[in-house]
Amino acid sequence: MPALGIVLSATYDTFKFRSALRVLSDSFVVTPLNGNAFLFGRVTGAKTESPNNIIYEVSVLRRGETGGSEVTFFAPRETAVPGAEVYEPSPGVVARALGFDMDPAKSLHVGRAGDVDVCLRPDVLLRHIFVGGTTGSGKSYFASVLMEELAGLQVPAVAMDSQADYLEHVKALGGAVVRPGVDYTVPLSSLTTEEAVQMVAALEGTPGYDLFAFSFAALQKEIDAGRRKTFTLTDLLKQMEQDGMHALRLTGYEFRVAMSRVEASIRRHRFLGTMGRNLDWAALLKTGKPVAVDCSSLDLLQLQLVVGATLRELQRLRLAGKIPQFVIFLDEAHLLVPFDSETPCKQVIRECVRIGRHYGICTVLITQNPLDIDRKIISQCNTRAVFAIEPDQLEALHGIRADATPAMLRGIPKFPRGTCLLSGTYETVRHAVVVRVRELRNVRNGQAQKDNCNCGILRELTY
Repeated sequence: MPALGIVLSATYDTFKFRSALRVLSDSFVVTPLNGNAFLFGRVTGAKTESPNNIIYEVSVLRRGETGGSEVTFFAPRETAVPGAEVYEPSPGVVARALGFDMDPAKSLHVGRAGDVDVCLRPDVLLRHIFVGGTTGSGKSYFASVLMEELAGLQVPAVAMDSQADYLEHVKALGGAVVRPGVDYTVPLSSLTTEEAVQMVAALEGTPGYDLFAFSFAALQKEIDAGRRKTFTLTDLLKQMEQDGMHALRLTGYEFRVAMSRVEASIRRHRFLGTMGRNLDWAALLKTGKPVAVDCSSLDLLQLQLVVGATLRELQRLRLAGKIPQFVIFLDEAHLLVPFDSETPCKQVIRECVRIGRHYGICTVLITQNPLDIDRKIISQCNTRAVFAIEPDQLEALHGIRADATPAMLRGIPKFPRGTCLLSGTYETVRHAVVVRVRELRNVRNGQAQKDNCNCGILRELTY
C-alpha cells in the first residue's frame, strides 16, 4: 500500500505529516513504530502549504501491536517517529481499533463506516443503547435493524410500540404482536403505590384519593410480608370498603362517592388486571423472536401505566429466572422518563437501566427530544446512536461527544436520513464514528444465516 505522507513532528497525543494527496478529515491513519508496533490516529485538521503539499494534523487514539494475524491495541505510550511513513489502515485494523466484532454472524451488524462493517459485540446490550434524532432521521429504522440482528442471534426483544412503527416488522421476523387489555392484562399489584395513585390523580384532595392510597399501600405491604402474591381490583375494592369504614371512618355519603369515583377511574384502564387475562411471557421470549406491544390506542397516562406495569412484570420474571435475558425497546422515551417530572413508569425504567447489566436486561431508549429526557438515565446508556437533530437538542447530549471531532458534531444537524454518529465507551464503541445504517435484509434469508451459526450467544453473555 503506498504511503500517504511522512511524519514531520509529534507530541504525545498528536503528530503532523506532509502529503501531496487529499486526505479526508476524520479519516483514520497509521504510522509504524519500532518492531511490530504502530500508532493509530484520526485526521483532525489540515493546512495547505502549496498545491502539492498539505500538512495534516492527527490525533493519536491507540497504540497497536501485530502478532501473526492478530492486532492488539493499547493506550499510546510513545510519540510518532519523525520521518516515518503514514498509511491508510486496512478495514480490519480500523474495526479492531474501534472495538467492533469481526464476525457479522455472531454480532450486531448495523451498517458501515466507510469501508468498515460496523458489527457491535453482543455485550454492548448489557450496557444499554440510546438512539436520538428528529422525526424521519432514521432512528426507528435503526431500531428495526437492531431487532433483526437480535432475532438472528435468538435474543428476544420486546418493543413497547406507541406509534405502531414496529408491528409489521415484528410479524415479518416471525414474532408476536400483543395488545394490552385484549391479549393480556398486567397485574394491578405490579404498580407501586406512588405509581398507582396517578390513575386517580384527578381525585387528589378528596376522600377517594386518600382511601385509594391507604388501601393500595396496605395490600402492597401484605405482598411484601409474603401474606399474598398479588391482588386484583376486586381485592382492592374490598380493602377500600374495610378501610373506609374502620380506618378512615368516612361517613356513608363520603364512602359511597369515594368508592364510586375510584372504581370508575380504575376500570377505565382495562389492561390493569381487571379482565383476568395472563400472557405466557416465558413461552414467547424463549423462542428468541421479538414481541411488539401495540400501545398505539392508549393515551399518555395509559401508555405510561402499561410500560411501567409490563416492564415490572418482565423484571420480576427475569430476576426469578423464568425468562431469558431480553432487550426492551422504549420509543418516545421523553414521554416515559421526562427530565422534570415523575411518571408511573419512570422508577422501573430507572431500575432496569441501573441493574440491567447484572441481570441480562438491556434497555434501548429512543427519542426525538433529548432535552426533555432524564439526563441520568441517558448517561447510563454506554452506546449512543445520534441521527440528524436540532442544535439545541444536541446540547443535551454531552455524553455522545466522546472523542468526536468538531467537524463530526457540526455535521450532525445535516446528516442524511439513515446516517448517525455512533459513540460509546471503551467497552462498547471505543472511538466515535459516522455510520450509514444498513438496509433491512430479506428477513427469512437473514434469519437463516444467523440461526445456522448462533454458537450459543445467550450463554456467551455473562453478567
